[in-house]
Amino acid sequence: MELTLETRDDVCIVHISDDITTDGIQDFSAFMKEQVLANHSRIILDMIDIDYFCSSAYGVILRCLEEARGKGGDLVLAN
Repeated sequence: MELTLETRDDVCIVHISDDITTDGIQDFSAFMKEQVLANHSRIILDMIDIDYFCSSAYGVILRCLEEARGKGGDLVLAN
């Protein structure tokens, strides 16, 4: 799994290049916390290249959503 950031205006777009499995959940969680939520509250997760993500990824996404909304932003899923 490869994660990359793109910023447009005040929106952070996270491109996820492959499935999120239990093997990669720690990396996904750390990336979202350290790279994304530390600097952004308006987030788009671009999921066009994902065929599968594990149930733990749901938890990470929900925690990120709660934190983004707590900062006055939002998190949305695209594609």
